[in-house]
Amino acid sequence: VLCLILLLFSGYSFAQSNTSPLRMERKKVYQDDVLLKYKDVKSIVMSSPLSSAEFKSHQLNQAVGSSFLLVGCGLTAIGAYLSFSETKKELDEVDDGNLNYKGDYTGSMMAVGAGLACIVVSIPFSVKAKRSYKKSIDQYNSGIKETGCNGIDFRMNLSYNQVGVIMR
Repeated sequence: VLCLILLLFSGYSFAQSNTSPLRMERKKVYQDDVLLKYKDVKSIVMSSPLSSAEFKSHQLNQAVGSSFLLVGCGLTAIGAYLSFSETKKELDEVDDGNLNYKGDYTGSMMAVGAGLACIVVSIPFSVKAKRSYKKSIDQYNSGIKETGCNGIDFRMNLSYNQVGVIMR
């Protein structure tokens, strides 16, 4: 009987996964006071059906927001380069004695304006991604509290022809 109890208990303990809650402090996630990498947080949160949908929303919003931000920064840099090159041309013309030369800044200003617009568009996606990330961690933690194990309860069960051990 003792071997049976040990066998049941050891199988149960190996089947358990680390279900301690996640803690978020200053954009860093900890589990049992151990700093987790993003891929670790992803695998932990995606293992819970409660929080996986919210985490997928976080990933989508993060991808869209990052794309707009990248395009916006690129367009702003290109526009700044075009503006500086046009200013250099204008200064060279003034040095050559042509005081009537007017530079064409429309292309550079359009690029800078489009870049800044893309950067502004990326902000709501990034805010939504951050909110979804926090919400997915909260949903994971609430799922642990609802389905967590409260300990093991061994009970002897007697029937008319046998004696058994129940583990709950």
